[in-house]
Amino acid sequence: MYPNMKNINSANPTSLRQKAEETLERRYVDHQTLLADYQEDGHTQANQLKLLHELQVHQIELEMQNEELMLAIQKTENATALYDFAPTGFFTLKHDGTISQLNLSGAKMLGKERFNLIDTNFRQFVPYDNQLAFTNFLNDIFNSPFKQTCELSLLAGENSFLHVHLEGIVSEDERQCLITAVDISERKMWEDVLSQKETNMTSLINNRDESIWSIDNRYRLIIYNNFFRDECFASYNVELQNGMNALSILPAHLNHLWKLKYDKALLGRRVSFEYSNQVGQELHSYEVYLNPIILGGQITGVTAISVVITSRKKAEEALRMSEERHRLLADNALDVIWTMDLNHRFTYISPSVEKLCGYTVNETMHHSIQEILTCESFETAQSTILEAFESMKAGKPIREFQMELEHNCNNGSTVWTDVSASSMFNKEGELVGIIGVTRNIARRKRAEKALRNSEIKYRTLYESIIDGFASVSMDGRLVDCNNAFAQMLGYTRQELLQLHFNDFTPEKWHNQEQSIIEEQILPIGYSQVYEKEYIRKDGTIFPVELRAFVIKNEMGENERMCAIVRDITQSKQVQEMLSKSEQLYHAIFEKSSAAMFLIDPVNGDIVDANSAACRFYGYAREQFRALTIEDINMMSNSQLKARMEDTSLGKRLYYNFRHKLADSTIREVEVYSCPIEMEGRTLLHSIIHDITDRKLAEEALAASEIRFRSLLQNVSSVAVQGYSPDGRIQYWNHASEHLYGYTAQEAIGRNIIKLIVPSHAHESFNEAIQKMVASGLPLQPGEFSLLRRNGSQVDVYTSHAIVQTPGRAPELFCFDIDLTDLKRAEEDIRERDAIFNQMLENSPIYIFFKDEKARTLRMSRNYESRLGKKMEELIGKTADELFSGEYARIMHQSDLQVLHEGIKFETEQELDGRNYSVIKFPIQIEGKPTLIAGFTIDITERKLTEKALKESEARLMALNATKDKFFSIIAHDLKNPFNSIIGFSNLLARQIQERDYEGIGKYSMIIQNSSQRAMNLLMNLLEWTRSQTGAMEFHPEKINLSILTNDVISLLNDAAQYKSIFIDLEIEPHTEVVADRQMVSTILRNLISNAVKFTHPGGKIVISAQSSQQECRITVADNGVGIKKEAIDKLFRIDVSYSTTGTQDEIGTGLGLILCKDFVDKHKGRIWVESDYGTKEQKSGSRFHFTIPLTDPVS
Repeated sequence: MYPNMKNINSANPTSLRQKAEETLERRYVDHQTLLADYQEDGHTQANQLKLLHELQVHQIELEMQNEELMLAIQKTENATALYDFAPTGFFTLKHDGTISQLNLSGAKMLGKERFNLIDTNFRQFVPYDNQLAFTNFLNDIFNSPFKQTCELSLLAGENSFLHVHLEGIVSEDERQCLITAVDISERKMWEDVLSQKETNMTSLINNRDESIWSIDNRYRLIIYNNFFRDECFASYNVELQNGMNALSILPAHLNHLWKLKYDKALLGRRVSFEYSNQVGQELHSYEVYLNPIILGGQITGVTAISVVITSRKKAEEALRMSEERHRLLADNALDVIWTMDLNHRFTYISPSVEKLCGYTVNETMHHSIQEILTCESFETAQSTILEAFESMKAGKPIREFQMELEHNCNNGSTVWTDVSASSMFNKEGELVGIIGVTRNIARRKRAEKALRNSEIKYRTLYESIIDGFASVSMDGRLVDCNNAFAQMLGYTRQELLQLHFNDFTPEKWHNQEQSIIEEQILPIGYSQVYEKEYIRKDGTIFPVELRAFVIKNEMGENERMCAIVRDITQSKQVQEMLSKSEQLYHAIFEKSSAAMFLIDPVNGDIVDANSAACRFYGYAREQFRALTIEDINMMSNSQLKARMEDTSLGKRLYYNFRHKLADSTIREVEVYSCPIEMEGRTLLHSIIHDITDRKLAEEALAASEIRFRSLLQNVSSVAVQGYSPDGRIQYWNHASEHLYGYTAQEAIGRNIIKLIVPSHAHESFNEAIQKMVASGLPLQPGEFSLLRRNGSQVDVYTSHAIVQTPGRAPELFCFDIDLTDLKRAEEDIRERDAIFNQMLENSPIYIFFKDEKARTLRMSRNYESRLGKKMEELIGKTADELFSGEYARIMHQSDLQVLHEGIKFETEQELDGRNYSVIKFPIQIEGKPTLIAGFTIDITERKLTEKALKESEARLMALNATKDKFFSIIAHDLKNPFNSIIGFSNLLARQIQERDYEGIGKYSMIIQNSSQRAMNLLMNLLEWTRSQTGAMEFHPEKINLSILTNDVISLLNDAAQYKSIFIDLEIEPHTEVVADRQMVSTILRNLISNAVKFTHPGGKIVISAQSSQQECRITVADNGVGIKKEAIDKLFRIDVSYSTTGTQDEIGTGLGLILCKDFVDKHKGRIWVESDYGTKEQKSGSRFHFTIPLTDPVS
């Protein structure tokens, strides 16, 4: 805001004159000297003195006015800052509500930048329901000289509102009004909240079933609720009135009590008490709460609340009596009776708790049940109680629950109890705790446990015995049986329970079994063990052995018959086989060619010997029977006795001994012995083989084997293992130790399959070994994955050998070669080959390999799509067979050049409209012909990019040149007004300092015009820069072109009227376009401003618009000086400075038309000019046209 200079110049002249006179008196002036000088000019002394005095006074007035001017400038600067940053929004509005000026706070309120709000109608920020109020407010301002106020809502953004208090007054020229806006959103919110709270509080107080009232510090009633009014009338027969003494309401006997309580509250204390009052035949009880009222730090009164507790008092008394009776009952009960709060703590417990668990009442009270229950029982109790509470919260009537809990006793033991509990509720129906009864059930628990254990033992025995068990009713129908019985007969249990025992008994046994029932089972309660037969479900008959007995009920009556049944099929078969076996044994023993005898292991006596033994040893059978084993065995007696004990126990059945024959010859024998039962005692049956000759052969073989094993032991590259047909390792060389990680000591004796063969291959390896043993032929060699000691797998090449020695078990050998390095090399080759193949399959560039005759060996897959042929058709072809024309010739010749000269070849060629870079190089492998490898890269996009970069570089250089020229123009155009401002401001400052005020107004006007010119240039420059950098947002909207143009004309009307120029608007009132309001306004303002500038005084400007289907054309025409033809092309170019003075030497910025063109371009429209250049007398003038497409400019 700028100060009103008119007001400064029109200060009270009398006051100013008086101050000048006073200042003059304070100064000392040598009047005589001045007078002498003045008299010389022929003036009288009186006139001289008067003129001298006037001159001095006038000088002081000028000094004082100058000081006021400087002070006003300072105040103006302060006021401008205060205006912009004040918390209040300031708006200057026209009659129609258009904003012509506002401060930053006002722009912030409306949620937009200040420059975007200038010329915007304030009404668009007023909600629809506030529009009428705002219109009336605006009309009142312009129709009244007084300040007007209003409160309404404003749109502060897309979806937000704020409440404002508006004050407005009309300006002195009555063309505008000044409005201040204060944000009262928060105040309105709190007013609404307080109003609602006050309403709610009043309703709450009047609807309470208790008396509420307030008194001042003189006991006078201030406010009271309906309940207090009704209670006073009912109890004291008093009609209440505000201001009456509260003590006068009460009867005399209560007056002193209430005065004491009121006085205590008036001292700043909170008071609560109970009292009773006889009303008729009833005694009413009350509970009262008094609170001091403190306002401004002073106690101004008391607020009272009185609650009728008559019913509660009666209930409390009845409850006390009931509790006394119940407590007496609970204290003498055998069971423990208790109550508990919602925190699981006991609030009462009967003395019998000490008998239950050893804790006294005092030790238990106010303790949690967690402290007297085991952990498991506490969790059970907690979950049961919680489940009951949750069910009650859900509306389910679960009030009682029962559980069995284990209590901790004082002596460290535990006791089981049965707990019955129910929920406790207060008079409001709220859950307040639990009441329960705890009963000792330790004896019952022990009995139940014993019964369960007995049932478990019985059921386990019942189901686990191998004999069948069945029970039948007294009429013979099955009622129960175990699994063994059902499996014995081949039925399921369910099927058997539908049968009579005669259904699975052969008919021949029916009468016999009936006799056993009648003669044994029923008379004495059980039967002797007897045999019979059963019929299985599949029809087979098998023998059984059983014993039956009777089970009686509690009355001593026969309830059912039970039987324990054993399948004796195998027993019968064994008996038959044993009889046959004994006959066969005697035949084999006597007729065998191997020497055999029977030995008593207790004393070593030879019980019997067969004929072969007699022949081998040279004794007659009778002589043999008189000998002991010590007589023929060369081992010491103690060793021999130990061997017989081991054999008797089955620990060892095979030995090598040295036996002495009848002729004292010593022979090496192999003895196989086993214990047999014969004639009620255990004997050793021994079979003797003479191995003397075999021993000699084995010794020779052992020497050979030592040499063979020594050879295998030192083979470092082959792991050798020797093993028996059953897989036991017998040999393990050093290479095996290194390969598998086991030492020979660790490996020998273990099963080779379990040691180094993976578990999934155990069965197949075992079958292969057995096949090799059976056929005598080694297995086919092959690759296998075996296991090392650390669990890792190792790939080996395995071959096998079988060594068969007469009289000995075959020996198997395995020869393993470590394939780890070979496998790794093969894997590397496969991986590289896979990578190479993937590269050929997926490479974006073209790759090829050719042989020594330039024929294709391999090509990347993308050649198929490039050449339109399958890969099979491309392999084996040369370049001149694959391509055509000059490209084929160059490619084939370069192939031959690479092969013959061994050099690298690079070229760029064009084929089918695309550019390619080709690189070839020789591949030379020793001892093999030279090959060719190469790449062909499609560089079409790169070429296009390079071309675009060059074009872009050229454009950038042109733009830089334009920019440099533009800045030089701006610098030159800005320099002139600033030179004027600086020069004339220095001149003005110097003249004021010298008190020379002549020409100050003229200099100030020059400074103002130069400043305005610089400001216009900077504003145009700012808008152009924001447009060029994209900082100016483009917001197209439907606008009325006639209204918008009229608004622009109103801004420039003063300048036109100053030159007596008539502006004619010839645009239809309803002409609408979709465009950016701010940009179109800027275009019109610049074009009309230029027309005013270059039109002679008394001239005319016509603004018109014509619409077609595609666009709307707007024309600004004037009859001014026109534009020279050679200058028209320079008007819209930023790189050419073209600016001329107006008809009254007005100076432009040189950027207006450039901005116009830029904004028209943003609308995808066109701008051009038609002009006739001439003098005022000649027919001249310019017509500026621009178009706006009628389609949406954003699309």
